[in-house]
Amino acid sequence: MGRLLFQCFRLELPLDLAPTMNEYARARPWDHARVQDAVDAAVLAARARWSGWHAGFTERAETKRRKPTPKNPATSRIFIRRTGGRRRLVRVARESSREPDELTCDVLGGKVPIDRLVQAGVLVGDSRKWIEREGVWRPANPKQGRVIFEVFDIREEVDP
Repeated sequence: MGRLLFQCFRLELPLDLAPTMNEYARARPWDHARVQDAVDAAVLAARARWSGWHAGFTERAETKRRKPTPKNPATSRIFIRRTGGRRRLVRVARESSREPDELTCDVLGGKVPIDRLVQAGVLVGDSRKWIEREGVWRPANPKQGRVIFEVFDIREEVDP
């Protein structure tokens, strides 16, 4: 018994939209917002090309009640709860002229795009419960770098 992977989404971003953890930590807050907005636009455009992009969850608005405080007199807050959905594999491949220190997805530039894929509904969540992560680095010529995100549905192969 093995696993079958079915590609359900692919996204290519220039290096400036998939900053490494060190680059993201050094950036100013308004740069974070600019990167998030640009990644959101790229994800929206890519969703139009992939019919199986949705992670298969349902959303329900719920109210969470809390005790009022002097700083926050509101007694309730509305949030969206996701239920169900499919576990997926995310492969992050960074193509750049310099090899990163580590080959983890967040270090390769996957932190912001993975968060935006969760926001867009391509992934249910970014925890181990919902995604497996693979990180790969490939050499590229200077000024020709990019980061490729491939999302796969994971299905268990059934023995006949």
